[in-house]
Amino acid sequence: APADRLTQAAFERLEGIGDDPFFLYLHYMDVHYPYLPPHEFQQGFEFARVPGKRDGDIQHTWLKEIDLDSAQNENIEEHARGLYDSEIVFCDHWIGKLLDWLEARGLNDKTMVIITSENGEEFLEHGNTIHKAKLYEELVHVPLAIRIPGVAPKRIDGVVRTFDVMPTILDYCGLTSDGLTLDAQSLRPLIEGDSAESPRVAFASFPARSSREAPSHRHMAPVGQYKLLLDLDAPTQSELYDMDADPGERTNRFE
Repeated sequence: APADRLTQAAFERLEGIGDDPFFLYLHYMDVHYPYLPPHEFQQGFEFARVPGKRDGDIQHTWLKEIDLDSAQNENIEEHARGLYDSEIVFCDHWIGKLLDWLEARGLNDKTMVIITSENGEEFLEHGNTIHKAKLYEELVHVPLAIRIPGVAPKRIDGVVRTFDVMPTILDYCGLTSDGLTLDAQSLRPLIEGDSAESPRVAFASFPARSSREAPSHRHMAPVGQYKLLLDLDAPTQSELYDMDADPGERTNRFE
């Protein structure tokens, strides 16, 4: 469901909850192909469009990676990116409505709110579109925002993982994870300023699917300041990047 309908459904579900504790999970799919933002949310900013091409035409071209090496490549990218950004504006608007709803009912002071994403999106940074199961930063470095009643806002510069969200919720709700075998860790020590905590390490893996490549299985592992992208099906095509000197992952140092 689009963000407006999903959020309205959440309002209806929460209206009858009274003072009971609740856990609400909303999966907004708007910032995801196909990019179909309502027209009014495309008017907030200007973006280049390909002359003579409808938004639907751009969607097909972008998904199938058709003619992206042509002279109009830049215009196609800007058109697709504009639609994607419009979806972000649309989704942001309705998340704002949800936060306003909580505030109007006096729930702000007792509700933890967490916003994150399962993956990022590719805009030709490494030659692909959408998310073709690569493990570059544009796909694995996703937002994570947490609002906790009574806790002052701060920014955590170190590594955190999305799978740390579950034990963080349990921790702040006073629930134990005893009996569970977890590699994930609560983020509470980092949120509340425990500088003595050991650095966290983030791994990722995914089978690659691309119209330009044969399927393969890639794994991401940090090695100090380096990031290793290991291809188990084609080890000689693995990649290694110095993330301090090369955060855009342009120079492959794997030999």
